[in-house]
Amino acid sequence: MGNVYFFRPWPGPGFPPVEERVEDVRRALEENVVRLTHDVVPLSMSEASKWVLRDYHGMGKGATAYAPLPVGREVTLLRLSPDLREAMAVRGRVVRVGDTVHCRLSVWIKVRDARALAEEAYAFHYAMAYGDLTRELALFSRLVGIRLKVL
Repeated sequence: MGNVYFFRPWPGPGFPPVEERVEDVRRALEENVVRLTHDVVPLSMSEASKWVLRDYHGMGKGATAYAPLPVGREVTLLRLSPDLREAMAVRGRVVRVGDTVHCRLSVWIKVRDARALAEEAYAFHYAMAYGDLTRELALFSRLVGIRLKVL
């Protein structure tokens, strides 16, 4: 569904200054809260009945859609390794949601160990689904012969 924000050291359109990004990373590692960002969210995940259209990355060159997600929901993040031999699942809980410029939807997720996620991640794009899906992912992983790492 989106990028884990503290893996984005380079600025994109609408990103805050480097000092603010560094502070965000420091705080994420200290508080074990990671920010997942993305443009456009499936409306089925939102608590709203429609999207709000916004300027794409504050560039004046298009539109993107925002819809709020419910705070307090348990989520599972998932990423497959580039060689498709391993998957990483991260359990967490949504603690904050925001309409931000660089990617319209920002979801702050409390995780057990943000530092382990930073150290062991394959890349920064993750899928997000509601609920703790680690049992289902473990079964799926066994069926298809990939290793599952749960953080």
